[in-house]
Amino acid sequence: MLMHTLRNAALALVGVLLIAVGVAQTDDSSKIQAARAATEPVFELGRYLSDIQTLEEKYPKLALSKEQAKQLLPILQEIKATKRLTPEVAQKLLPKVQGILNPTQRSQVAQIASQRTPGTEGGAPGANRVQFLNYANGGAFNPLTNSQTALGQDFAKLLAAMEKRAR
Repeated sequence: MLMHTLRNAALALVGVLLIAVGVAQTDDSSKIQAARAATEPVFELGRYLSDIQTLEEKYPKLALSKEQAKQLLPILQEIKATKRLTPEVAQKLLPKVQGILNPTQRSQVAQIASQRTPGTEGGAPGANRVQFLNYANGGAFNPLTNSQTALGQDFAKLLAAMEKRAR
């Protein structure tokens, strides 16, 4: 009888633990979904910068001038130094970046963006769950400096190119 009671208690405990884990995972999933939606302006900025990097690589005649590099460099350095890149900051920086390009460059960047496959080249799917949970919990969040994603790699290449060109 005692063994039967202990067995039932152990099974009940396992059941409670499984429910708790399921609730925690559901809570994390909803936090991640909310963070994905909230951080879209950060990824929009990142994709735009990635598209400028593509412009630099594939269209050398449209590459940024030394003057443009000098204007863009402080913005890129600010992004690099930022531990938590908020949507509000990204929304302020994107028009500044766009304003540095001339109309021909902006047009070509728009064309590059239209040819991008959704969810590739550094879009939100490239960011991992941990990044979104960090954002949701008020921690560090800067996918543009994540060297494990295409977005982060493009950002690093663009920063290096602008540092070199601005000299």
